[in-house]
Formats: sequence, structure tokens, C-alpha cells
Amino acid sequence: HPCFGNTHNNLGNIYYSLRRFEEALELYQSAHEIFSNSLTPEHPSIARTARNLALTYENLENLPRAEHYY
Repeated sequence: HPCFGNTHNNLGNIYYSLRRFEEALELYQSAHEIFSNSLTPEHPSIARTARNLALTYENLENLPRAEHYY
């Protein structure tokens, strides 16, 4: 259900703000998967988690993966 995606994304935001990027990444990936499986492809929540994934990969210096989500 999309509500779980929101919860994972919000928890990811907390870890991201604490610069705990690996933990944020896991939660953003989970949120993105939940949203992708329960919402239409053009839904803003999918775009938001893709951006979060891109920024997190950028902070982890994994630019090819970051580019994939931009």
C-alpha cells in the first residue's frame, strides 16, 4: 500500500539528514519499489523517491547510479 511507501520515504529522509546514506538508500529503494508497484508511473511520489535515490547515490559517490534516477 502506498502509505508504507510514504513511511519508508520519510524514514529515509531522517537518515539522509543525519548523513547515514546507506540506511537512507535502503529505505528509499523500498519506498520506490512500493510506489512503483502500487501507483501509476507518472505519480509524483515515484518522481520524489527517484530524486531521493539520485541524491543519495550522489552523496555515496556512485554517479552512474545517480544518473539512472535523474
